[in-house]
Amino acid sequence: MLSLLFLLILCLVKVSFAADVTTSFETTDLSGSFTLGTSPNTVTFTNGEAKFAGILSLYRTGSQAFMVQNNTAMVTFETPAVIIDVYLRAQSGAVGAVVNVYDINDNIVDSYTATTSWQTISINSNEGISRMELINNNPSYAVFDDFSFTALTAPPPPGDPIKLDDPLPLPIFSGLKLKLELVTTGLTAPLWGVAAPGVSDFFYVVEQTGQILAINKSDGIATVLMDISADLVTIGIPEFGGFDERGLLGIAFHPDFASNNKFYTYSSQPNGAMADFSTMPINTVADHQGVLTEWLADIGGAEGIIIDMASARELLRIDEPQFNHNGGAIAFDSNGLLYVAIGDGGGADDVDGQDFINSPMIGHGDSGNGQNIETILGTIIRINPLGNNSANGAYGIPDSNPMVNAAGLDEIYAYGLRNPYRLSFDSQTGELYAADVGQNDIEEINIITSGGNYGWNIREGSFGFFPNGNDNGYVFEQADDMNTIDPFIEYDHDEGIAVIGGFVYHGSIDTQLQGHYVFGDYNGRIFYINQESTIAEFQNVDNVSVGSILGFAEDSDGELYLLTNATGIPAGSTGSIYQLSTIPNNPPVADAGVTQTVNENQFVTLDASMSSDPDNDTINFEWAQTSGTSVTLSSRTVAKPTFTAPSISSTTTLTFRVTVDDGHLATTAEVDITVNDVPMDSGGGGGGSFHYLLLFLGYSLLRTANKKQLDL
Repeated sequence: MLSLLFLLILCLVKVSFAADVTTSFETTDLSGSFTLGTSPNTVTFTNGEAKFAGILSLYRTGSQAFMVQNNTAMVTFETPAVIIDVYLRAQSGAVGAVVNVYDINDNIVDSYTATTSWQTISINSNEGISRMELINNNPSYAVFDDFSFTALTAPPPPGDPIKLDDPLPLPIFSGLKLKLELVTTGLTAPLWGVAAPGVSDFFYVVEQTGQILAINKSDGIATVLMDISADLVTIGIPEFGGFDERGLLGIAFHPDFASNNKFYTYSSQPNGAMADFSTMPINTVADHQGVLTEWLADIGGAEGIIIDMASARELLRIDEPQFNHNGGAIAFDSNGLLYVAIGDGGGADDVDGQDFINSPMIGHGDSGNGQNIETILGTIIRINPLGNNSANGAYGIPDSNPMVNAAGLDEIYAYGLRNPYRLSFDSQTGELYAADVGQNDIEEINIITSGGNYGWNIREGSFGFFPNGNDNGYVFEQADDMNTIDPFIEYDHDEGIAVIGGFVYHGSIDTQLQGHYVFGDYNGRIFYINQESTIAEFQNVDNVSVGSILGFAEDSDGELYLLTNATGIPAGSTGSIYQLSTIPNNPPVADAGVTQTVNENQFVTLDASMSSDPDNDTINFEWAQTSGTSVTLSSRTVAKPTFTAPSISSTTTLTFRVTVDDGHLATTAEVDITVNDVPMDSGGGGGGSFHYLLLFLGYSLLRTANKKQLDL
């Protein structure tokens, strides 16, 4: 109650601000012109006198005032005033003297006429008052006294936004139980794997170091089909402990591969031929070039396909300013159009000039590549690899691309991406999923739509992004009013460090996983998107140590595989492939306890503590009343909630249902509580203790009355 009263007082009391100048003119000789206050919040008085005139009625307080006779006095504010308080009075001979108030555009916004009584002039102006004038053409005095003003406070210059230390505080919860079955090991850095249409016994995986492997589904044997490591840049950067984002990054088979024999790769190659796309300033050199290549392969042979190494045809070549953020994922839609994910050019923050590996970044411009629709960096492009209407004549550009006959590159399908490292289509819905690796805070799963702007580098995830010079960039709270598309799913760096995209599961052996998008994080966590469109983490019940997650693979049956190595760098022989499946989950057993019969107003405890889970999963409770006079439970989410039986006029039954879930499946049970209309602690036929209490009170009153009669 006290706090409510305090709030009410706050609402009723006028809020005041500290004035910049307050004076009753009790100063030494200030005749003529004088200035009070401290710059830039000063006020200057001219054509009047601050003085003692020996006439007590001219002073509201003290013994001096600002006096004007036969003149027009000016009160001028160095910084416009938003609050002015002053008292005005005139001798009888100066009645009619006028005060005019001017705004910052020198327009009169208010006027006052002096009388022989003190009147208050109180001015509040959001825009600001520049000056006041007191016009008195009489020899008698018109005066100001008890003057104060508050200057307009200029808005602070735009500064750095406030960093969000924990932008997404909710944790990722556990979900389905995961079984990881080792398929093969001894690899280096397997990044991505897909099936070849018309081939059922193998799927094909790219090694970052330049090899294409055929993985035999029946025995897990990995066979090198192609090795283009000699065509790549040298993989492994010493300054980063051998880490690298360059290499053989993507593979995709044409949907008509069984008839046209075409498949495609995306790789990082040394600077060579002139790039088709470049953001590099004149007389500068890119770190490397991203190259999209077409290959031919026949179905057959011991590993399902036979690659023609002489068939390579280059479709496009892109200058990459730095070694990282290459994207490199490629995927076909059902219509034979090829989507290529291309990063923002690398470095950090997508801004020129920042230090990166002891050199200032170049190739990003002042505002970055992500929001520049005239550059191919930071985009997903869509092309027809069988066409030829591109500028270089090596591929086609679909007429339906969003920027055809509009501003921007015709190849662009979507933009505003930082490092769309993995890309895949839902084979049933046609939705395009892109995992975009974040800068320092947010990891994203995006569903890509034609013409979509996914925010980078003005946004990271659903937050504003501030590059912060050579210090680490960060996210801040910002309304999405920029026509950007927020991620479908996002998580912050409390949960991971770099998202690794995967596939939507449409295999046949795992009904629990059907239709879920499966992905992971470089730090080794494996996730999926559940029915509520939120992230859940698989329970690795066998505690298989997978090391760093590098990618995923999908075979011709829609089964999924996890691609990992122990080091996180493209070196060594710790790379492994695991087949993913879930362990069937048994539903919990719900037990709502035994029926009870109680009296009204009695304390009652419900009891579901005998509920159990055959898999020993943690179970959760949710109680609800389904019939009877409504009561309030002490808690709906504990095993043993309590309540007080209601007051009733006749015996009634209350029914309660408990839902018990293990995070995946739920079961329910009900229990009845019968309430009798007999008060609690009844004493029997005489009405119980309450009746005895009434008899006792009556007896006591009677004795008191008799005693008073005797006293009379």
